[in-house]
Amino acid sequence: MGIEKNALRRLTAADLSSHLHLACQPLLLLLLAIYIADPKSPGIHANMSTAALYKSLFTSFIRRELRKDPRLDEARLAIETTNRMWRLAIAAFAMFNRSRLFVTDDELGADLIALAFDESGPAVSAVAARRGQHLLGQFFFIYTSESDAHRDGEQRHSYEFLHATFGEYLVGSWIVELLVELAQAHQLALRSRPEIDDSVLFALTSCQPIANRRTILEFAQEAFAEYGDAETQLVAMLELLIQRWRSRPIPTKPVGYRPAYIDDHLRELATYTANLVLMRVFIEKSEQGVPIRSLAAVDTDPRESWRSLTRLWHAGLDTTGILALTATLAMSADGQRIVRRQAQHDSVDLEIEVADLAGDRETVARLLIGRRVRDFLPAAEEFLSDGGAELLAELSAIATHPLADGIGVASARTIEQWPAPESEYAVHLLIHYLAANSYKADLDTVANLVRLLLETMRPHRRSAPQLALVLAAHPQLLEKVPELGSADLYAGKEEAATVAVALQAASDRAPGKLRKQLYELKRRVDLDRRDLVDDKATTVNLMKGVIGILSGQGLRINSRVADRQPD
Repeated sequence: MGIEKNALRRLTAADLSSHLHLACQPLLLLLLAIYIADPKSPGIHANMSTAALYKSLFTSFIRRELRKDPRLDEARLAIETTNRMWRLAIAAFAMFNRSRLFVTDDELGADLIALAFDESGPAVSAVAARRGQHLLGQFFFIYTSESDAHRDGEQRHSYEFLHATFGEYLVGSWIVELLVELAQAHQLALRSRPEIDDSVLFALTSCQPIANRRTILEFAQEAFAEYGDAETQLVAMLELLIQRWRSRPIPTKPVGYRPAYIDDHLRELATYTANLVLMRVFIEKSEQGVPIRSLAAVDTDPRESWRSLTRLWHAGLDTTGILALTATLAMSADGQRIVRRQAQHDSVDLEIEVADLAGDRETVARLLIGRRVRDFLPAAEEFLSDGGAELLAELSAIATHPLADGIGVASARTIEQWPAPESEYAVHLLIHYLAANSYKADLDTVANLVRLLLETMRPHRRSAPQLALVLAAHPQLLEKVPELGSADLYAGKEEAATVAVALQAASDRAPGKLRKQLYELKRRVDLDRRDLVDDKATTVNLMKGVIGILSGQGLRINSRVADRQPD
């Protein structure tokens, strides 16, 4: 029953040309050499996928071991080969569902008892360990051992596959195998409309999102291609499982299978549905992706159904899981299909990623704009924790709203929400926004905001250039808010050039007696004219701003001018 003399085949460079990522590792190269040497193995052909090679590799080694038993005929040999592959798959799931690359003999033994449908009773530790050792004592594994204080004279072992992709292949290919079995069983029983018993599939795929290990999805995609005529049934079964997620009864897992030791049905359902969608998208042959209407139950709104599903994932998956999912899937530009992300995707923000995957463009826009505004501003938690977030939003509206009446509404809200305690942060925001945007609003709106600032607290000296720019945009403010006529507001040498040019612009634009008042204010402000002369770049920039004011186009003062400290 062994290999005949002089019948060995040689491993050539041509055999390895499509699988160099395996051949560059000594242990895997040895496995490939043994595999190719067996004349009964199918060998390696040019168009062979990695999944097909692994299937042939596993099957060849298992059958060679089983042939040592002369009692096995071909029919029994095929059954036992499948059984051994299933047990190896249980080992792969044992590692994946525990988020590890290894598994102990105790853990694997318990999983085998739970999933191999043995009638031997509960997973007693010694029995479980022996079952695990029996499987893992075979090929494809490396192991370490240590003494176990609870088991006299026994060693405790932990095992891992010779190569991580062995486990990933087994997980991906057996998810497809279980789906095919479900599809075939459902097809045979369609007339009686039975409940779909996906308890084993649920148990194995509700612990970890397979998006965490994209290679699993790639193996599943390759394994799916091997089923030919069953592809249509498999797609239909996946879509049916996804469509019924809301009405799916709480599952009864196979007794004893608890790799994650967590009773959290929300997390399990979120993980399970995410994995089903990932599988459906990855087996889709069209580059246009999967229509969201095919994933929604009959008589439901596809968009709302899809968004509801993404909200389930957001609530049930941890941050790593949801980011892995959004790095793998994306909504098409038309909002009608789910596609695979081809390139590496750098996460922006969890909430933005989820809204983007949901196809909620409005929420994405709101979050992006709000995030940009918030990140630009200095942190001040004590301010934001006391209603400051709403104030910040209104200040941002004042800064960005293109219409004067819109600014008036926002400014009214700002006045209502202004914090009772003094806040330098709020002053900083509002004064700088006014300096840049006061020309957009009417005189009364700006007067109300300036009065709010001056009545609530006396701005510090760095506010001088901003107040001068506001006055340049609306010289009539001097009548509405007489306090702006105090020279003390503009004292000091900080940004003397800005103050000088802005007050000159205000004086030049003011009507009648106001022009004289502003000229007198400018004269009383003790400025160092050398700053104006020496800082040529600032002077040029400020003059452009003044020209903008006079032409009715508004201020165009570089933000660096307002914040620059004098040398």
